[in-house]
Amino acid sequence: MAKIVTAQGNGQVSTAQSKFSGASYLGDGTGDALTTPDHADLSLSDGSFSIDFWVYATASMTGKTLVARGAGGAANAFQINVGGA
Repeated sequence: MAKIVTAQGNGQVSTAQSKFSGASYLGDGTGDALTTPDHADLSLSDGSFSIDFWVYATASMTGKTLVARGAGGAANAFQINVGGA
């Protein structure tokens, strides 16, 4: 079953940098996000899992959230953030 991914803010498809399929998502870090509705296929509580992605930063990303699921404190919620030195 295909999942619908929606771009938020002024994010766009870019071919300037890519690791997979010749294109990537480009956001300026201000209100940009990719979202998808919740679905049982996205539940990570059924066993082992991995999350794999590549980031090409052109500016500081300290404090930015890269991946998140659910709201803080909710069952199965998580975030992957960039920390500072």
